[in-house]
Amino acid sequence: MQRATVNLIAVVEGRDEGWADVPPGLITPETEIELAEAGYACGTSDHLWLGGVRIYSPEAILYGLVQHHVPASIFTAPPPKHARIPEARPDFPINAILEMRKPTKPN
Repeated sequence: MQRATVNLIAVVEGRDEGWADVPPGLITPETEIELAEAGYACGTSDHLWLGGVRIYSPEAILYGLVQHHVPASIFTAPPPKHARIPEARPDFPINAILEMRKPTKPN
């Protein structure tokens, strides 16, 4: 798994809302595929940045919080030039989170 994907999962897991907005251009197709394989969904969001992306946790998906497009708000701004996702702590339990996210097979 790419380090960028781990960082994005850490950002989403660190929030109580079940989602996180990120500036445009930070999610590559490979990252989006890895997020989907881990149970996360992406949608477009103009809530914070024009052309931004909102990443939803598996719980947010389960509870129907996913929107394909989040409209602009009073906080919407042009994307920053040097936007980046913060690095996850070295001890971030990515393996435990991915294990918890594995779909269970019916008996």
